[in-house]
Amino acid sequence: MKKIEIICPTMKLEDLKKTIYAFDIGGFLVTNITGVGFMRGPEKERSVKYIEMPKIKVEFVIKDENVELVIKEITKVLQTGRVGDGKIFVCPADSVVRIRTGEENAV
Repeated sequence: MKKIEIICPTMKLEDLKKTIYAFDIGGFLVTNITGVGFMRGPEKERSVKYIEMPKIKVEFVIKDENVELVIKEITKVLQTGRVGDGKIFVCPADSVVRIRTGEENAV
């Protein structure tokens, strides 16, 4: 299993939700965050400044065999080619325990 974390602009949430629902993922978390980073574009200006941008972080766990397809589709939805499109992090999820039932490794 893998844990997927997506950082992207807040305005992309509805498009992202539609894509995630298409893969029948049981549920996901959405957190409002503030990203702080360099604001620079292709012209690589000398006066680079830090900027705060409202973002969201979406998290869910999926089976290993679905990772590549899910990432490909999410990238298609979020990619504009402009600075600030976001990032996708893929991390191992060695174990998942449903607290209510004690069931292990059920996504």
